[in-house]
Order: sequence, then C-alpha cells, then structure tokens
Amino acid sequence: MLSLLTLLIAGSFSYLFIFSLKYQYPAILTIKDNNMFDTIYRRPFAPVGFYSLGILLSIFYFEYSQAVSNRELRKRNAYRFLIYVGKNKKRSLIF
Repeated sequence: MLSLLTLLIAGSFSYLFIFSLKYQYPAILTIKDNNMFDTIYRRPFAPVGFYSLGILLSIFYFEYSQAVSNRELRKRNAYRFLIYVGKNKKRSLIF
C-alpha cells in the first residue's frame, strides 16, 4: 500500500511538473490565465498526489503515536525519524 501511495505521489507531481514546463506556468501555481487551472487539473490524477501524501503522512503519524505509548514499537522507522527531527529546533523548522 505504501508503494502504491508513493507511485501516486510521484506520478502526480511529475505530471504537474511536466505540464507546468510545457505551458510555462509559474512555479507557485498562481493563476496566470483562465485556462491554467482547467489544463492542469483536467485529469483526475493531478490532485491525487496531494491526497496520497496526506494519507501517507497520516499513516506515518499514526505509527509514531502508537510507538510513543508502546515501548515495543519504538524500533519502527516513524518513531526513529520523528525523534531525530524533534531533537532540536533547527531540525524541526527544516522539516
């Protein structure tokens, strides 16, 4: 399931990147003309990357929250990563 979500994210972001380059849309996706939004989001797989990223991050946070309350789950990657990020303020701001 995680690999499928990762593929959806990569496919969606590459689609947005290619169409932004092809039609020379601005990088921050401000509305340049009336057809920009229709051109980019015409296909249903364009916004699916953002939804998949949200699902992936929620799974990641759920694993972390379970590891906080259960010592046996503290070997999971989500717990290790978020403990590493939370060690100091600079890392937290970067991520």
